[in-house]
Amino acid sequence: MRGFRACAALSAAVRKGQPLIDRVVTVTGRVANPANFRVRIGAPLLDLIDQAGGLTDGVSPLEMAGAYQIFANGGYFTRPYAYTRVLDADGNPILERDTTPRRVITPETATIINRLMQRVTTGPHGTGGRAPWNSASFPVAGKTGTTDDDKDQWFIGDTPYYVCAIWMGYDEPERIRYTGVWYPPPEVYRTLMQQVHEGLEPKQFPIWGDVQQAEYCTESGDLATENCPSTATGWYKETYIPSTCILHRGGSTADTELEDENDENEDSSSSNHSNGSGNSKRPSLNRNDQTNKQDDDDDEDSFWNSVSGLFGSKRQ
Repeated sequence: MRGFRACAALSAAVRKGQPLIDRVVTVTGRVANPANFRVRIGAPLLDLIDQAGGLTDGVSPLEMAGAYQIFANGGYFTRPYAYTRVLDADGNPILERDTTPRRVITPETATIINRLMQRVTTGPHGTGGRAPWNSASFPVAGKTGTTDDDKDQWFIGDTPYYVCAIWMGYDEPERIRYTGVWYPPPEVYRTLMQQVHEGLEPKQFPIWGDVQQAEYCTESGDLATENCPSTATGWYKETYIPSTCILHRGGSTADTELEDENDENEDSSSSNHSNGSGNSKRPSLNRNDQTNKQDDDDDEDSFWNSVSGLFGSKRQ
């Protein structure tokens, strides 16, 4: 899948609450261990991560809330804690917690993921639409999730003030069943967090780093043109801006461009024939090596010009 089409698919997956990570593939094509990310943010290493992305031991709501803080503060991780200092009777510290934050993702990545997670709670097909109580004053960036057979149900939500993880399940795993409620975790989140935010000033998530907002074509994943039939809003690092949509560029389809190219070739062939070149196929069979090399170079330049936009470079 092309890079920016994959980005569009990722956006839809987040909004619909689908699992995101089966495996991690680096830019060199190497398959990396997803557990390494958990080590980096300080979470305990799981015993096993199988090829399907399943977790043998799982994570606690505290670990989950701690992990999701990075999408609410610009990419910093601080290990969750319940105290800062413990003093003895004389006021001398006997325990002191290290609360120094560490950057674990770039500011730009934090901004983009935050915006994608806000679609979970505000988008037309978002699975966390019941979580916000006042999106205009307190936006919620969230993610829903379930395990096989609905034995675990999650909602983790960030606001500009707090992060909260809701887990619903049984001590001995069994399928969760409800009557009259489709998916309760976002509603539990809203009931709790609305009370927690009482008396706080309205606040919005900032934009961390160099990020641009733009409309993209949902078919190609490239920046939309006026001819794209379906578009959506995307957020991009300034160093990784997609090119203009190649499917609907200038209102021309690939077939139309091919027809124009064929017309030009026919006109060129007719011109050569009228100038006394005889059989129009003979020149192409008798070209010298230098001409062949020049044509090959031109073809190569044309090829790279046509695909350069697929790798995030700006179209000149």
